[in-house]
Amino acid sequence: MSKIVEPKMDRSEDAPEIPPKHTLLTIPTEVIERIARSTASADLLRLRLSNKLVADRTADAFTARFLETRAIVIHGRDMRRKLRPLHEPKLASSVKHLRLGFDVRYWELKHESKNLKNCFTVFHSFMNLRSLELHALRDINFRYKMSLSDLRLPHLEVLVFYYCQFFKILTPVPELLANHKQTLTSLRLHDPEIRNTRLVKTNDWIALLEAAKILRNAATVEISTDCALVSFLPYEGSVTASDDAVIGAWLSDEYGIGTKYYRTEAGNLHGSLACMIRDFREFESLEQMDEAGVLGQFKKV
Repeated sequence: MSKIVEPKMDRSEDAPEIPPKHTLLTIPTEVIERIARSTASADLLRLRLSNKLVADRTADAFTARFLETRAIVIHGRDMRRKLRPLHEPKLASSVKHLRLGFDVRYWELKHESKNLKNCFTVFHSFMNLRSLELHALRDINFRYKMSLSDLRLPHLEVLVFYYCQFFKILTPVPELLANHKQTLTSLRLHDPEIRNTRLVKTNDWIALLEAAKILRNAATVEISTDCALVSFLPYEGSVTASDDAVIGAWLSDEYGIGTKYYRTEAGNLHGSLACMIRDFREFESLEQMDEAGVLGQFKKV
């Protein structure tokens, strides 16, 4: 039986090229990134799991979707689990916006004081953090030396204290502002009750606004409160005339609560703070505020 000889393949330049097999790896990286950014979260995870090289080429989309912005609420019972990811260096370096809320009760502190104490220490790993929101800070969070005073984030631009009782956490705030005076562009403060009661002292708020003067003049400070009878605006008889005011003020009742907002004039932080300190006052009633010419200065939104 004669041997069957297979014809030799023509390897000359004139031979037609076999088109390459199209896979995800043949798609340009910028196209892969665009696809990854437009897919649903679950699909993005599946895409990254399909191939290690694909995972490397979609790292930016993954970081933007899952790591750049983090919102964590600290409860006593799951504190260890919630804080564990914050200790990962790769995760921490990718986070740019962090919102941290506290829901810790007194009885939980007995068992979780060590974890609670270490909560702020992990922030030193967030070297690329641009904005930090701290929710529901009260004196309870500082009983175990949870100090903000030593915190230094080299790129921090926005600092938000939301639903905080500032008369109880006043001590570390000036130091925190001083540590970030060169980078902060926006400071936002929300206190549900800014009142001169036996718990809240006017001098505490003046001290807080004085501390904000350390920021650059280009920075802005915004204050919001649900308390109806306090004001940082000029009133009849005050030194600051209404037409010279350098403070923006508006009123919002989005949730049925008349929240008042005050914001310093852009590029004139120090002048605005001086007016707010001078004109800070608690009134006895809304009628008294109206008679003093305060209510008419609020814009409704």
